[in-house]
Amino acid sequence: MHIFAVERLTISHWFEAWERRHFAGLYDHARRGRPPKLPAAEQEQAHQYSAQHPQNMKKVVNLIEPETSKRVSTKTIKRLLKKNRSIGKRIQRAPEKPPDPKKYERSKALIHHLHAREMPGEWDVWYCDASGFCFTPSMPYAWQPIGSVREVPTSAQNKRSNV
Repeated sequence: MHIFAVERLTISHWFEAWERRHFAGLYDHARRGRPPKLPAAEQEQAHQYSAQHPQNMKKVVNLIEPETSKRVSTKTIKRLLKKNRSIGKRIQRAPEKPPDPKKYERSKALIHHLHAREMPGEWDVWYCDASGFCFTPSMPYAWQPIGSVREVPTSAQNKRSNV
């Protein structure tokens, strides 16, 4: 047990395999692939760490290593996150405060009225968009569950130059 660093039950299984098939019994049998480096409990802990630090997989690796005494790579953590239905995508900007409910409802009603007048062919509704330059830095990527949106509030001080 000490030489091979295995449990007593493993040694017992080896002896039984030897008695049944001699050398052929000691060979590894075909499996579905390499067993996972982290058992289920440690995988759950890694998932919690990645929820706390969704942008920094190196930090997750550094938090897991002292706890489990296992060295895993960032690619291992990413595979684990993908298996748990998470995806790495850009964080979205969100307004610092929600829009004024009265103005929002009034604008929705106006757009609905315009579309109602467009349906019979009374007039055409056209949309146009402006281009602009934003002086805030680009948004980073982070891991998040599929279907959810991670947002960062933006302040009103960040100015945008429209063209």
